Amino acid sequence: MALSASADLDAAADIMLEALDPSSGTPMMQVRRRGLEFVRDAAARWGDTPSLRAIRDMVASVNSPDAQHE
Repeated sequence: MALSASADLDAAADIMLEALDPSSGTPMMQVRRRGLEFVRDAAARWGDTPSLRAIRDMVASVNSPDAQHE
């Protein structure tokens, strides 16, 4: 959703935030990795936006030692 010609950053960011939502448990490592890839790829296209900062912060919080339950 972030790389196609008709990409919708808001829709893609919403999906990523849902996947990383800590209320649904600790996201799998693959989800966290994809979150970082998403932020990198979307920032290259749209720059540093508030929604990308929110995703980056959420990935950082689920990657923190306190959040590790795997």
